Amino acid sequence: MKMYIRGLGISALVLCLGVSWVAGAEHRLVKKVEIRRTTYGVPHILAENERALGFGLAYAQAEDHMATIMKLIIVAKGESARYLGSTESNINSDFWNKQYRIHARAKETFKDLDRDWQEMTEGFAEGLNYYIELHRDDLPDFVHPVTKYDVAAHGLTGVARFALNRGGIVRRIKSKLSTGKAALVVEEEDPDGSNMWAFTPERTTTGNAILMGNPHQG
Repeated sequence: MKMYIRGLGISALVLCLGVSWVAGAEHRLVKKVEIRRTTYGVPHILAENERALGFGLAYAQAEDHMATIMKLIIVAKGESARYLGSTESNINSDFWNKQYRIHARAKETFKDLDRDWQEMTEGFAEGLNYYIELHRDDLPDFVHPVTKYDVAAHGLTGVARFALNRGGIVRRIKSKLSTGKAALVVEEEDPDGSNMWAFTPERTTTGNAILMGNPHQG
């Protein structure tokens, strides 16, 4: 896998994913994908197939947001309290994910996904794991290897979060529990949602419109 920085229409080779690579240690997908970054750091991925595409996409995302990706996967597995601390918020999140069997459903239904999507998901898991292998000493302790089912579960929990009223279901279950130590403590939640930013040409220094999605990844 090669990484490029592109500027003024010229691609200059600047990195082959670091000196941490050693002979014989390269992943089998490394030579099937290239990651090109613009001078602004935006990755463009060229891959031979869907599996290699998932691999490159995961590696590029991991370079920018490995800790965030891992936290999202931990949430999808219902293991926030285990890895991120047994706070009320994490316990409630885990309860919700276990209640709806998010990870179990992702594993059970993985075979029903289109084959191309399976390949890309499997490649994504391999890309994350390869990045973790190369950068283990620089990553937080809660970062650990993932499976294709973990990746699929993250996608499923994202859909379920918007489709279901997480706070409402937990409150209804809580009302049936005792008020002892085992009872859940649930805070009122704001409605789930997301946002995007858009700037008209009149408000940018380049004179071009700018649309940025998912700004909370910044």
